[in-house]
Amino acid sequence: MLAFECSLQRFTALLTDRDGAERATLERGPDAWRGEEIVALLDRLCRGCGLAWTDLEALALAVGPGSFTGIRSAVAVARGLALAASLPVYAVGTLEALASVGAKAANGAPVAALLPGKRGQFYLQCFAADGTALAPPAALPAAALPARLPREALVVTPDPAKLRDLSGRWEIRAALPDARAVAAIAHGRRQTGERGLAGPHIEPLYLRAADANPRAGRPLVAPTG
Repeated sequence: MLAFECSLQRFTALLTDRDGAERATLERGPDAWRGEEIVALLDRLCRGCGLAWTDLEALALAVGPGSFTGIRSAVAVARGLALAASLPVYAVGTLEALASVGAKAANGAPVAALLPGKRGQFYLQCFAADGTALAPPAALPAAALPARLPREALVVTPDPAKLRDLSGRWEIRAALPDARAVAAIAHGRRQTGERGLAGPHIEPLYLRAADANPRAGRPLVAPTG
């Protein structure tokens, strides 16, 4: 399985055996990742293990919420590779991957995955100790967070400094979603018999309208001439 994650601008990728054992990893720093760059990095990872796209059995990726550019590019790459190599795809929520990273420190408590968004919003999803989602992901203003957080939850976020108002009531730890968490979740689903999605059925999870959203009926670029 080839798993990758770039929904928060950092890029990570992981190649695993059928049983989930890691074969190779790759990580790059923050950037506005484009599709062709992602394909080149994934190709390098596979070739380093002597594999072609057609040698893979499945893809897994984080589909958001997070960076619009990263999510859009990752989904486009997954769709293209899935169609070209006839691969099933496991779409993992970025908040689920983030919670999976933080669960190791939760000691059996629920985990609340929080991502800072734009315009004062936060993306939140809470999970039980076994990884079961307690509610769907949601985009919320900061003032709404206390009412949505389980009192005993461990809060994991890439930027604890933006959650100072919660620090006296909840334990907050810094964490980032990564391809290792995405792969682990995907392998778990596969073991339960889930077959993954076909390329055209992979959808990004934005939770809010895109910033570059044209007004109804108007193009982003006006025609010339």
